[in-house]
Amino acid sequence: MKPSAVHVLLLVAGALLGESALAQMTTSNAYRDKRWEFTIQMLGLEGKDYAFEGGSSASTKDSVGFGFAANYNVNPHLNLGGEIFWASVDYDAMIQSAGASSYTSRGSMDVWSFMLNATWNILAGPVTPYLQGGIGSTTVDSNIANGPPQNTCWYYPYYGYYCGTFVPTATSTSFAYNAGGGIRWDFNREAFMKFGVQRQWVDFDGASSSYSGMYVWRLELGFKN
Repeated sequence: MKPSAVHVLLLVAGALLGESALAQMTTSNAYRDKRWEFTIQMLGLEGKDYAFEGGSSASTKDSVGFGFAANYNVNPHLNLGGEIFWASVDYDAMIQSAGASSYTSRGSMDVWSFMLNATWNILAGPVTPYLQGGIGSTTVDSNIANGPPQNTCWYYPYYGYYCGTFVPTATSTSFAYNAGGGIRWDFNREAFMKFGVQRQWVDFDGASSSYSGMYVWRLELGFKN
């Protein structure tokens, strides 16, 4: 049977739609495939209660942190990279002495985390849920003096020789790991945004028991190379 004009139009339309779908798929893959990316992060850290050897304990407050990351997209799904973030965390502590007495204290500590992460984007397109896991370290500066004031001199750029006094403070670095997920949206080939939540665990030195980790809420704005 000789094809009619309607049949020809349907065949042409089908071919165009198929070509458009293939182009869309290719474009979606190109959003991330084989590309470096960098993100600026705003983080929300959950407050937690901790118990330590000797009977001391501490309760941290909810806090806000900031960070940045550099990652490489091996393909549209697999993303590997590293991140570092910082937060100033307020806490209440109960300090147990070697005897029977104890006292309470309030303060603020600085927390840095450096993590190596692997992320799996479930879909290849520009909008996708993702899963993430990582390992690294967390450094805590308690801002509690652990020595007498010390005099030190520096050579500052644009200023010259300067001498001053600083007080060393107690710090500790512990193994950390995380797992979480969220949503990623690539606006175009240059920019994207991520929103997610993860659980982060830190093996603090001197902790008398393990704990369930803290939630970290993440909002990231990213740029691709």
